[in-house]
Amino acid sequence: MVDAMQLALPSAAGPAQITTPDRKQQWAEKYGLRQARQSPYCVCRLLGKRCRYGGSSDCPHAVPEADHPTLWLRHGKPVVFVSQPYQILQPERLGVFCRERDLKCVICTWPAWHRPGSVLQVEVSRDHLEPTAEWKAFQSLARKH
Repeated sequence: MVDAMQLALPSAAGPAQITTPDRKQQWAEKYGLRQARQSPYCVCRLLGKRCRYGGSSDCPHAVPEADHPTLWLRHGKPVVFVSQPYQILQPERLGVFCRERDLKCVICTWPAWHRPGSVLQVEVSRDHLEPTAEWKAFQSLARKH
C-alpha cells in the first residue's frame, strides 16, 4: 500500500558529527534549493494552489503526521515539502495522500536537521529531487582524489 514511497538509508558519506545547520545547508546546496519564508503544513503551494486555510494543519492538503515542516524553492518556485517527524505511525496514510495528489515521497534518516538521529526526513515533491550539475561535478572530482 506504500508503493508511492521510497525509503532511503543514510550513506557512509553522512557522518553523524556534522552539525544541524551544516546538514540543512548541505542538503539545500545539493539540490539548489532555498527555504521559503513561510513553512506550511500543507502542499497547496507545491501543487500550484493557494491555501484557503493559511497552510495550517487543518487544510485537507496537510501532509499526514507532518512535524517541523519546511517548504523549499528552486528559482522561486516550490519544489519540495519537508517534514521531520519523530515517527510515522501510519505510513499507508502518507502513501495514499501522495498517490491521490500524484506526488513522490522519500523517507530517509539523513540529512534530518531538526534532531539528527531522532527524526525522519520526509520529502514530498512533484518529481524526485535531482542534485545540481555543480554538486555532481564536485562529487565526481572528490572521488578521483
